[in-house]
Amino acid sequence: GLRSPLHSTLRLGGRWAIEATPELNGTIRIEREGGDLYAVEHDAPVREDLALGLQEFVVDARFNDDALAARAHWRATLAGDGEIVAAVGAADDGPLTRDAPATFAASVRMPSLAPIQPWLGTSAVVAGNLRLDLAGRGTLANLPLSGTIGGDALRVDAPSWGRGTQRLWFFVTLVGKSHT
Repeated sequence: GLRSPLHSTLRLGGRWAIEATPELNGTIRIEREGGDLYAVEHDAPVREDLALGLQEFVVDARFNDDALAARAHWRATLAGDGEIVAAVGAADDGPLTRDAPATFAASVRMPSLAPIQPWLGTSAVVAGNLRLDLAGRGTLANLPLSGTIGGDALRVDAPSWGRGTQRLWFFVTLVGKSHT
């Protein structure tokens, strides 16, 4: 098998109180207590300069009569800041079913692309920053996404392909499209 490109010393703690009477009601909270995640290059030792610098990581979820509202947010020196908010309504056939109404929003700011380098291997080296803002509304089975993805101060070096570029930028606008 393949080795994961992440090494972890991350310690998480949590608390929850969930009832099924018969609807789901209650809360869940998971948060970082310490440690970090490290991007690991293929078969290389863990390097401190590839620590994501995770300072805060929290996931909160609340069930209310089978409907779910959840929020995850993180703050990290290398991996940046982000927030994901999701809601899933109760459906006629029970909680969290394919036809349940759903909304989703994500906002991510990465000041460095170094954390994704291990996924690229050694054939190319990337640098720069990334921002992502996405939102969706639909059902769990069909949740079209809209938003933007952008990057700047990008540099891509791929010597094996005879390519090297720097000072690139990109901006992509996604318009929600239904997929079933």
